[in-house]
Formats: sequence, C-alpha cells, structure tokens
Amino acid sequence: MSRKRGKPYVPDLKHSTVGGARIEKIDGVVIHETSDPEVIVGEYRVLGKSADSGNPVALPMIMVTRVRHGQIVHTRDYSNPIAIAVALGRLPELIAALSGEESK
Repeated sequence: MSRKRGKPYVPDLKHSTVGGARIEKIDGVVIHETSDPEVIVGEYRVLGKSADSGNPVALPMIMVTRVRHGQIVHTRDYSNPIAIAVALGRLPELIAALSGEESK
C-alpha cells in the first residue's frame, strides 16, 4: 500500500461516501484539545443522503488527528456503526451479520 501525501489527496466531499451515504455537508464540528499538544479530537456530523434510498442521513463521527510542524502526520476516523445502520435502514442486516445469521 502506498501513502498519499499533501492537499491533492484530501477527498472532494462531493464525491465521497460514508457507510453508503453520499456526503453533502459536514456540520456540528467541535474540537477538543488533549494533553498531547500535537493531538486534537474533532466531533462532527456527516450530512448526506442514502445512496440506496435517497433519504437524508446524519452520521455522528469522531476524528483523532496528530499535527506536527503544521502538517497532519496521522489521522483516524471513528464512526458509530449502529447509528449508520439505523440511518441507512440496514439495522436488520447488521444484526444478522453480528449474530452469524446472515445468508451465505
């Protein structure tokens, strides 16, 4: 796997998806400082539409980012898979997959 670096590799939101939702907007951004001066935690919501149904969705997310000398050196996104499954109408499939009852 190769690493991609720099601004050209930040995704264009208009062409991005999260868990089957087309992203239209990010809102509710809250930044939390940590005891490590290089690390911040950001809470936000991804607003968009289900790629399957077109219904609006709001997905809660968290991003942990390490910045050194003005450059992002590491980032991780965390989501709530249950909230995503509910928002996209896929909770029964998630429950089946977790219980081992999904169709094979």
